[in-house]
Order: sequence, then structure tokens, then C-alpha cells
Amino acid sequence: MTCCFFGHSICPLDIRPKIKVQIEKMLTESEKVTFYIGNHGQFDSMVRGIMKELLSEGKKVNCSVVLAYIPGHKYEFDTPDLYTDTIYPDGLEDAPPKFAVCKRNDWMIDNSDAVICYVVNNFGGAYTYTEKARRKGKRIINIADE
Repeated sequence: MTCCFFGHSICPLDIRPKIKVQIEKMLTESEKVTFYIGNHGQFDSMVRGIMKELLSEGKKVNCSVVLAYIPGHKYEFDTPDLYTDTIYPDGLEDAPPKFAVCKRNDWMIDNSDAVICYVVNNFGGAYTYTEKARRKGKRIINIADE
């Protein structure tokens, strides 16, 4: 089982426990789960924090932050520990910067069985990619529906 995440860049902090419950539920439902996380916005940051928390609790969590861009700022090389859990999918190196996040999101959908999301609006990136995943037959778990 592979799962990715989509959510609004700004979201309420009170959804954090709901996200964690869904992740833990998925971990108990499947013998092996791989999670793919973006790295833009509050929702992605919240999910990454939950993954680190689960790892510190001793849970077997296999997760990767999927980068849309190769890190290139000097400070990123001063803190390499921040990038040990990242992947950069093949094909993104040719994407114009304007479309890199879109291509990364498409890659996450194509390589996932399920999506855990927080979508309350019928516009924006979180909505667009959740609907794209739905059309491709992926299992959708929208935290906003709970």
C-alpha cells in the first residue's frame, strides 16, 4: 500500500489528530505502507511532523518527502540531515520550475494507492490533485469530511 497527501497550504491545527488517526489506521490495515509527502505549506509540514512523531514512538513508518525541486541554496547543504528522507522523481529535472510541483503531484498520484487529504474548497491545488486521484480510482480519505 502506498499513500500520498494533499492539503491546503493553510489549514487549522486541530486536524492534526485526525490525520494521525488515519495514518495509524492505514499502518494497521496493511503489512507495509509507504507514504509520500510534499514539502509546500502547512499541511505537508504537519504530516511530516506526524511521521517523525510516529518514528520516535517506535512505529515502523516508511515515508519520503517528494521534492519538486533539487535543493540549491547554500544553507540546505549546511543541514544535510533535513534531506535524508527525500526523493526526487525521475523526469522532474526537465520540468520548468513553473510546472515542477504539478509534475511532482502527478508522480505521487501515479505511484500511490490512496490519498489522505484535507480539502474544504472546490478550487486550488489540493482540490485539483485530490479530484485527479479520484478519477484514477485511488482511495480518498478526506479529513475535512470527518
